[in-house]
Amino acid sequence: MKFWERIGIGIMSVWLLYAAHQSIDALIRTHDWQPLTASDWGTWSGAMGTVAALFWTIKLARVETRRREQQERDAAIVAASFMDLRLLDYQEILRYVIAALLKPVEDGTPFPYKLLAQKLESCPIWTREELQPLVYLGNHVAANLAMAQESVRDTAERLRKHSLLQSSSDDFELWQKSDLNREIAETLAYVLDQVKKAWGNCSDLLESARLV
Repeated sequence: MKFWERIGIGIMSVWLLYAAHQSIDALIRTHDWQPLTASDWGTWSGAMGTVAALFWTIKLARVETRRREQQERDAAIVAASFMDLRLLDYQEILRYVIAALLKPVEDGTPFPYKLLAQKLESCPIWTREELQPLVYLGNHVAANLAMAQESVRDTAERLRKHSLLQSSSDDFELWQKSDLNREIAETLAYVLDQVKKAWGNCSDLLESARLV
């Protein structure tokens, strides 16, 4: 939307320059004591009218843009205030699961895949409507949180499948568990990084709102 606004302002600016040129040309003719014809008067008055209309249009566009940006900022502040503590909880859960996955796997001891899956499933859930206002923050915050939530869901499902595999098969070797756990931990570490960045952006917005 802002792209087309810039295009519109650019077009209006060109018209403004043309109208200003016409006005200056008419004034120069008047200064040189050259009588203005009816056509000159029409051109001059039309140019001045165009200048006034363009100035007014640009002013209205800027007022409307500022109003919309303020509304978007207010909506983002409201969304960030609801997300702040939930993002902290999200980080704590991810850290817990990552730490558990990085612990050495003991031979003959079932790994708590089901427990970790339940832990991930307890992560706070946000909807599209809750994320939409955070688009205002930039840095792909809303998109990254949506992807993080999807990744956590997929990982929880994957852990549940491996819990069933572990209980139904003796072929799930120790090294396979270690490799799997390391891989999942790396995936969740990336998700944690995205959530931390989003939380930082939300916190910065809330802090700036308190300072206003």
